[in-house]
Amino acid sequence: INISGPAIIINRSGSSRKPRKCIHHLDNLNASAKASGIWLEKQGFKLQNCLIFNTLPLNHISGLMQVFRSKVWGCDHISISPRLIKKTKELLVFTNEIKKDRHQLITSLVPTQLKRLLSEKDGINWLKIFDLIWIGGASISSETSRKCRLEKINLAPCYGSTETAAMVSSLKPKEFLE
Repeated sequence: INISGPAIIINRSGSSRKPRKCIHHLDNLNASAKASGIWLEKQGFKLQNCLIFNTLPLNHISGLMQVFRSKVWGCDHISISPRLIKKTKELLVFTNEIKKDRHQLITSLVPTQLKRLLSEKDGINWLKIFDLIWIGGASISSETSRKCRLEKINLAPCYGSTETAAMVSSLKPKEFLE
């Protein structure tokens, strides 16, 4: 490996389901956070007003990127425990209290989390609170997509986060809903 300066190594399995490692230079992670901020600003987000809900562990690239994004954007982030995300009524009450501060709420989920949340009314209502939900790590089923469109959930399906930490592609929530 020919990298000078600080970097991290992230485990991944990707579509191969075989363990692999990705190395990311810290400069790359900061540049990725800056680029995703520019993408959001073009959609009318004010980065300092964003509040990031981190539902993924820090050893997952999408969980780690929430920390980098909050630092680069100058906004806050909240870590949501796996226990809380499974208690959708408590999660909904907690989030509604925070939303009163008029933040623009952002989160990242993996498809298994999304499917579980869509199976409960409080989970659906929680998802509806968000201005943007990046969803990646695997494909989402046509049934899941249909249900999210029906419920007007602001999904931004994306691809390539683990390998690049920058998302090779991401669909705007407005485009997803159309």
